[in-house]
Amino acid sequence: MKKSEGPNAERRCTHIVLFIMIIGITRINLDYETFFQIQRFRKFLNDQSPAVEHDRESALA
Repeated sequence: MKKSEGPNAERRCTHIVLFIMIIGITRINLDYETFFQIQRFRKFLNDQSPAVEHDRESALA
């Protein structure tokens, strides 16, 4: 480490790292939220699918 940087540069670096980590954690949480919403939506579609398949079969017949 150069003498010109001093302890303040190190502190600034840790602040930047913490900031990036906080952003990453919040983005991961948002991804989990959207993931669970997608899973819920897919489950909803799967619950609806037998009726859709029945309609499709009756349309084909």
